[in-house]
Amino acid sequence: MTIKEIIKHALDAMYDDERNAHILKNKSSERSLVAVFKTYFENVFRTEYSKSQNDTSNYDIDLEYNLHGKNKKRIEILHENTAKCGIMSTLTPDQRKAIETNGILNKLIYPDLIVHKRGKNNNLGARQSKRIISNQF
Repeated sequence: MTIKEIIKHALDAMYDDERNAHILKNKSSERSLVAVFKTYFENVFRTEYSKSQNDTSNYDIDLEYNLHGKNKKRIEILHENTAKCGIMSTLTPDQRKAIETNGILNKLIYPDLIVHKRGKNNNLGARQSKRIISNQF
C-alpha cells in the first residue's frame, strides 16, 4: 500500500467513524482535525505499510514538527514554482520581495503531519492540510 493509499484509507475511516461527526459538522479547527486524522493514519500506516514495505517501528509520526536535526525545518522555494503551488498569497510582503529579488526564498515550515526519523535526514513523507468547509454533513 502506498502512502497516498494509506492517506485515503485513513481519511475514509475518519469520516466513517460516527465519533468524529461533531468535529466534522461543527467546523472544528484544522489542528484538531489533523490530530484526529493522525490516529487513523498511524493505525493504517503501522499495519498496512509494513506489509508492503519495511518495518515501520523506527518511523515517528509527528504533528507540527519544525526541526531538521537540531535546526529549524526550512524549505527553499524557487520563484518559478510559486505560481504552481499558489504560495505567493501566503507570504508576507518582505518574503514576496525577497523571492522576487533573489529568485529564491528560504522559509521556515511546520508540516501538519510528518512521517520521519527524528534527528535524521530521513523523511518518508509530509502533509500540509487545509480545512475545506462543506455542507455535506
